[in-house]
Amino acid sequence: MEHAKERDIEIPRIENFKAIPGKGAYGKVKGKEVYVEGPSLLEEMRIEIDDPKVKELQRMGKTVVFTVVDGELAGAFALSDQIRKESYEAITRLKQAGVRVYMLTGDAEEVAQWVSKELGIDDYFAQVLPHEKAEKIKLLKEKGLRVAMVGDGVNDAPALVTADVGIAIGAGTDVAIESADIILVKNDPRDVRRL
Repeated sequence: MEHAKERDIEIPRIENFKAIPGKGAYGKVKGKEVYVEGPSLLEEMRIEIDDPKVKELQRMGKTVVFTVVDGELAGAFALSDQIRKESYEAITRLKQAGVRVYMLTGDAEEVAQWVSKELGIDDYFAQVLPHEKAEKIKLLKEKGLRVAMVGDGVNDAPALVTADVGIAIGAGTDVAIESADIILVKNDPRDVRRL
């Protein structure tokens, strides 16, 4: 793979860079305001997507990330995760044990819907910002459900604490591990069923 420097492509300096938790990033490039974020950015800026390629990527369950320069849509690229074989097995085993499975994700509605359908998940919450994850756990508990939350990131820590049982993936962040009741040593979701 060639790098920009090897091709003598100038990489402009970024000023005032800031990460926007659960959303993306912002910075000034050559005096222009540049945002790189998911669909929530477009909603906030009231930018409509009319490109059929973008809509098709979203329907396919891809995460589409947008670049907005000075309030104008400048580009988009698609990301997609491969669903691991272990995830299929974990969900199947939990459902066979009578456990209802929900997914909390910051991904767009279309991505969450596709993953949920693909894995056979009972329900999902999409476009959930980091500070909203604990609120979704509270909502499930208010419905009378006993909730176990599995997470691995800093963004999951409040939800892990709020759940009846917080389960951290051992390969996760220190904050998630410190917030959990149980820590899975391996990065294998099938171990949740063994608890």
